[in-house]
Amino acid sequence: MAKIFLSYAREDEETAEKIHDSLVGEGHSVWLDRKKLVPGQEWKMEIEKAIQSSDIFLACLSSHSVDKVGFVQTELRRALEVADLMPEGKIYIIPIRLDECEVPFKLKDLQWVNYFEIGSGESLLRAINTHSNTEKDLEAEVTEYIIRNSPNGIKERFKGVAPAKLIKAFLAIAKKKDEMTSARKRAVNGLELLNALDENAWSEILPTASTELLQEWIATWGEDDNNTILSADHIRILCEAKNLPKASTGFGKAIRKFISRGAGYTSSVFLPASTYPAWEVKLDCVKSIIRLDDEDSLKTLEAFSTMSYFVARTSIIDYIEGKLETNALNEEGLKIALVIADRFVNDGKTKPKTPTLRKSRELLGKLKK
Repeated sequence: MAKIFLSYAREDEETAEKIHDSLVGEGHSVWLDRKKLVPGQEWKMEIEKAIQSSDIFLACLSSHSVDKVGFVQTELRRALEVADLMPEGKIYIIPIRLDECEVPFKLKDLQWVNYFEIGSGESLLRAINTHSNTEKDLEAEVTEYIIRNSPNGIKERFKGVAPAKLIKAFLAIAKKKDEMTSARKRAVNGLELLNALDENAWSEILPTASTELLQEWIATWGEDDNNTILSADHIRILCEAKNLPKASTGFGKAIRKFISRGAGYTSSVFLPASTYPAWEVKLDCVKSIIRLDDEDSLKTLEAFSTMSYFVARTSIIDYIEGKLETNALNEEGLKIALVIADRFVNDGKTKPKTPTLRKSRELLGKLKK
């Protein structure tokens, strides 16, 4: 984001304000006396400070200003002094012709913009962006702000910046692996405040999310008053990232909430988690699949039945027993249940002489009848 000083004659105030608004909308910080000076300030000193601290000086030239004696000429003289201190080749003063006026002799060697011509706004932006990496500068400024402040004030702080540019800055921060966790959290909150925390945003954020971030978000997603809905592809991203918190994840609860909010998928969405390395996560999924008890639950549980943890196996056995008792297993369901029971009895993962092995054998016997 470039810091820009905008110099103009009072007669050209309307055009100067248009230039100001367009540049602020692109993410730049523009000093315009009407918008920056407040009653009681020593205006000459404030203008002097603003010129010295600016990255770019925009000199609005018109038939009103070039021959006018007054402070416009003083501002220009001070800007020329600052320009003399700049490295060779650095863009500092950009003359902007507002009409067919004569360019002052001291500025004739500089490339100017004819603002009255078609496409002049784009030309001005190109000149400014040659000096400044606007996106990176805005991202840095947003980062600095949200590290110290709640994102609730972001709209007011960056008032005038085009929403698309602000959203892009928040998104860049939210998905940056080496960014502070607190800044990434607040960047996501900022996207939510800007109504931009949509499916596309989550697709970019989730692959780089840390366990700490996921732990907080998962807990939030499972709350009744939260309206987040992640797609099946997002669930796959989470499982493949291997960053899900292991203990009491609440992952299953969050997915149940997504389904209840209209995510448009069934318990089969848990399938990618069947190969997740942490048994705690897989057990959480098994419990949720059983609670959902939909058309894909039994088939999905088959993928999780390779788990050796006895709590998971017992839960699956009890689920199948309940289906048997209520005659809720169709022919395909019976085949799947038989595969699961046979696995529990014969794969060697169920410890001998345990209630789990006994229940597995009993279930297998019932299914074979």
